[in-house]
Amino acid sequence: MAYLTANAPEYFSCISFPRLRPDTVMRPVLLIDDDIVSLNVAEAIVQSLNPNWKVVKIPSAAEGLELMLRIEPTPLFALLDLQMPDMDGFQLLEECKRRTGNLGFPVFLLSGHITNEVAERAADVPFIRCVFPKPVHSGSLMYHLLMSGVQV
Repeated sequence: MAYLTANAPEYFSCISFPRLRPDTVMRPVLLIDDDIVSLNVAEAIVQSLNPNWKVVKIPSAAEGLELMLRIEPTPLFALLDLQMPDMDGFQLLEECKRRTGNLGFPVFLLSGHITNEVAERAADVPFIRCVFPKPVHSGSLMYHLLMSGVQV
């Protein structure tokens, strides 16, 4: 263990941490979920990754759809609940795709019930990057954000 501690700078010198870009701070993060507790948990997790992000909490799929279609600047990403009473996450994204062709930002689905069918269906939607079980783990979210090109 002393070896690792004594040589820690050598091991970590290859890791570069991205600098916070001004456009990253200005672009909102969308959280869309009909459950206020889930919204608050997701907000806390997202803010733990970057407290400078502007989080917009949206309590319904219909409101989320309208905001996703008109919000400026383009969001960094969206966390979207899969199961909501007015329309599910897939329906929301299908309507976005029908109206815009492409969203221009990554979407991460959240669900309390992930099945093979959900995973297969998500794989067919180009802007869905991952389906997370609720609540999302901050480390998993960070990994998938970085893999999607979002600077954390």
